Amino acid sequence: MAERMLAKLRLVSRVSYYSRVGLTVALFGCSSILGNKDPHDPGAGIGVYALSATADTTSSCAEVIASAPKPWTFSVTMRRDKTTGYWMSGADPLVGTIDDLGNITFSNSTPTLVHDVEKAKGVGACTIVRTDDFAGKFAGAPDSVTGKQTFTGTLTYSYSVQAGSDCRDVVGQANADNPTPIFAVMPCQARFAVTATRTGDAAK
Repeated sequence: MAERMLAKLRLVSRVSYYSRVGLTVALFGCSSILGNKDPHDPGAGIGVYALSATADTTSSCAEVIASAPKPWTFSVTMRRDKTTGYWMSGADPLVGTIDDLGNITFSNSTPTLVHDVEKAKGVGACTIVRTDDFAGKFAGAPDSVTGKQTFTGTLTYSYSVQAGSDCRDVVGQANADNPTPIFAVMPCQARFAVTATRTGDAAK
């Protein structure tokens, strides 16, 4: 049971939008976000970046930190239209902010149904909400040659039980009635320090 729930959750960073290995995140729909822009290459390209993320071991989501790849490396393409930023590591871009000074912010929330009502266990449906936030900064102005070469920041995963959910078997301390909870405490956070180096040009 625990393995099935954990496999379904995969709430660790390797399936997050930021590395985009397998999780499809619905925002508001590309047509409404991007208008008549190409949803695959919105705005102007800043560059392609190699990212390295280091776990903050003081984070309160110990299970996520323990499960994260070490080292965790991946590639993203950054694009920009005025102050609207696009973080691209899959089919659809994550939309956030990249301002003229190089400040970067992205945020996205994803509810994940861990299990439906399980009458045999006497528990209701459980949904966990994961909110992904990235806050960082380019070395300088993102439209300058030197400014866009690197960026750094913090990637934070925040987990909470969706209002009305029954997650007694997913969150808590192990006991006779619940021997294999996935999380010890919730809400909780997992933080990663990110460094990024430009490796090439983004598509025009």
